[in-house]
Amino acid sequence: MATILVTTDRLLTRCYLTLVLKHQGYHVLEADSSALALSVIHGARPNLALIDVLLPHPGAYQLIRQIRNESKTALPLALLASPAMHGEARLLANACGISRIVADIADPEALLALVEAMLSDPSATSGPSATSTTGESEKAPGKATKFYLTVSRLYRRVADLESCNARLKHDISTSAQQLQEARSALDREVVKRRWTEQQLTQENQRLRARSLHDPLTGLPNRRYLEEALSREMSRAKRNGKPLSMMLIDIDNFKHCNDTFGNAAGDAVLRAVSRYMNSLARSDDILCRYGDEEFALVITNTAPAMLRQRANSLRSSIPKLRIEHDRQHIGPITLSIGLAIFPDSGDSAAVLLQAADATLCLAKSAGPDCIVGGGMRAH
Repeated sequence: MATILVTTDRLLTRCYLTLVLKHQGYHVLEADSSALALSVIHGARPNLALIDVLLPHPGAYQLIRQIRNESKTALPLALLASPAMHGEARLLANACGISRIVADIADPEALLALVEAMLSDPSATSGPSATSTTGESEKAPGKATKFYLTVSRLYRRVADLESCNARLKHDISTSAQQLQEARSALDREVVKRRWTEQQLTQENQRLRARSLHDPLTGLPNRRYLEEALSREMSRAKRNGKPLSMMLIDIDNFKHCNDTFGNAAGDAVLRAVSRYMNSLARSDDILCRYGDEEFALVITNTAPAMLRQRANSLRSSIPKLRIEHDRQHIGPITLSIGLAIFPDSGDSAAVLLQAADATLCLAKSAGPDCIVGGGMRAH
């Protein structure tokens, strides 16, 4: 019985053709690539080769050319195609000088008729024009057996399933790509939103910092003082430590503004605030409390040390040299009111009121006076 080589990378097609041909009694060899097909041809020398039009690279055309160039005998060749590829198969057959095309392999009787015709008359399998064998072409006489009908239906069903599976894979691939694109777009949007939120947070922090600081002196303002004083009061109560406060007023500041101008007054405020800030400890809280008033919150300091620091500040400020528009402004003196927790009050508001009251007394007794904490000094 003749040996037939089936060359296609499609597993379903190979299995189907092998089944049909073996049932007819032929010896069937299989190859899923051009290289394997050439090896089988050289070794087994089949009587007929069926080659898939859609054979992968280097393709059916190159395989046929190699067979024609290398084969010592004219091996009968036929192309395997689907009805949808019949036009392309005919062009390829004409280019290769092959006259036989199996246009519908799902028709087993037509397939077997073509195989029988090619084996019985090998010289008729090549020529300038290509003829095809389909379900509508000339068939071998007789009706299809039940076996062939079953195999044919099975092949068509499996082919439909494979086609459906291919469409599903394509749809899944498309959906996956769309999902990836959507995910990438979402990631970009998340990054953009996070960046925007970060910018908003930073801007809010800058706005809050500006709202809690005096733009002229750069010191924290009265709002910051109220928050900080409440916080430090709670800490002092928990730890049982003293908490002290100075309210500081620049004497005769209105006279300075009236004499030298508001710009000179601003220069005085900046100079005094810089000097007091240079004397402050790391845990002190120095704030601008009002127009020419400053507040200094001092933690964990005994009354005697508070009085010493207040007197040192009062006595050193007049030595501060301040100039504006080449004019010397001064000397500058301070009135200072002192308050101490718990002696002066047990809450932030009461302590602030006590410091304000002692400052009023100092200004009345002054200028250049300190009142509070058991002290009245000029």
